[in-house]
Amino acid sequence: MGKDKRRLKISLKPAPEIIETFIMVLGVIMVWRGIWHLLDTYLFPENELISSLICILVGLLLIYLPDKNLKQLM
Repeated sequence: MGKDKRRLKISLKPAPEIIETFIMVLGVIMVWRGIWHLLDTYLFPENELISSLICILVGLLLIYLPDKNLKQLM
């Protein structure tokens, strides 16, 4: 058997794609948190049930509108 000359390259330096993905995920989480806070403050703050139901309905509508299909939820 011959020796395999290939070596596994391990780097402790993160790839640029990983850093970009992390930054995008962080941005999405921050936007989500901000929207969540605004909805808690201004969308029926005295009635949590109605606020939650409206958010669910609007969210489903936003998911449905682009392709008129909710298959991705199943």
